[in-house]
Amino acid sequence: MIGDKWRFVVAVKLKAGKRDVDEIWVWMIRSGNRPAKIARELGVGRALVTCTIHGRKNNRRVLGYLLEKGCPTEILGLPEEVEV
Repeated sequence: MIGDKWRFVVAVKLKAGKRDVDEIWVWMIRSGNRPAKIARELGVGRALVTCTIHGRKNNRRVLGYLLEKGCPTEILGLPEEVEV
């Protein structure tokens, strides 16, 4: 029997789809972008930025910012409605 914690982890991974969270973080560190900086520039909460990076949300402004700053499209695993 799977515990509640693991159900949550599995559900989050399934929702994230093709989004490569580890590679996004590597790109962010190399490019000098941090969730707090992105949130400040966009005028949104840091939690929204982090949830978008992890695939729990698909905020268009955050995804657009990442693309604009040069984040590779293939690691973002964009949902169909946000494809560029």
